[in-house]
Amino acid sequence: MVREIKVEKADKAQRIPKDVTEKLKEMGIYRMVRFMRNEVINCPKEGRRSPIYCFLCEYFVRRKTGVIYCRYGASSESTDE
Repeated sequence: MVREIKVEKADKAQRIPKDVTEKLKEMGIYRMVRFMRNEVINCPKEGRRSPIYCFLCEYFVRRKTGVIYCRYGASSESTDE
């Protein structure tokens, strides 16, 4: 089961910690940070936060046209061997 989390516009840009930006630079996706600072999501795991943190989360699947796809809360039956 994959959740679809809608991305919303924030009132003002959010601050992103330096260690998070360094990890994104290592992953090669730092260019996305500029416009994602002005967005917010209702994360089922962490609450209301920037979608930038999704790229570092183990449950992140993908982001596509204003929607984050997340596996958080999915049944563990599919991962068992």
